[in-house]
Amino acid sequence: MSVAAAINGKQAIFFDLLHTLVSADAAPGKPTHEILGVTKPEWREQTFAASHSRLTRSDLEPYEITRSMAQAINPQIPETLIQEATAQRAARFEETLKNPPETTLRVLESLRAHGIATALITNADVIETIGWPRSPLSDLFDCTVFSWQVGYAKPNSRIYEHCLNEMQLDPTEAAFVGDGGSDELSGARAVGLTVVFAKGLMPELTASEISKRERTAHHAIDSLAELIP
Repeated sequence: MSVAAAINGKQAIFFDLLHTLVSADAAPGKPTHEILGVTKPEWREQTFAASHSRLTRSDLEPYEITRSMAQAINPQIPETLIQEATAQRAARFEETLKNPPETTLRVLESLRAHGIATALITNADVIETIGWPRSPLSDLFDCTVFSWQVGYAKPNSRIYEHCLNEMQLDPTEAAFVGDGGSDELSGARAVGLTVVFAKGLMPELTASEISKRERTAHHAIDSLAELIP
């Protein structure tokens, strides 16, 4: 059975945002790690594994978020570079949300045209979603769940349950589509959602990491277009 056929009977599809629907990797401007003078692996470790609190707090200022992450790598990074990195990071994420891939827009519009509701469940801080109100994506979801707003992040079951409650759905009536970062696929599966591993926009992963995510998911796709009924 194709993944499109498998999800065609669902009432709703829940999506991850970063590296599933959009990717900031190709956004114009200098990447944060280059501005701060740290390595890409060091910055990825901070963004994906070592800075959970920024994802679950609504009281953090953008500068404070960048400063805490940067100084966790190197306490000697100058304030001027942290300020520059904060501004550039916000600008790059805003540009990313303002110009999502055409495939992403086409898939979301097609699902909704087929009567399938769409929801967003994303681990993100205030910087990463600052441009959301101006994104064409913002009108394509029946429910939007940002971790920094609700106070818990994937793979915590509560973030998926929050969305299910908002949508008034049972887990068997929905599917979750994501690149698998933050162990989100296992979290979605534990709740009872049908899980789809989306490979198209994910960052660099080893073969073993990809294999693990494929084993966790019920289905794997190379392109979001495979979801279109």
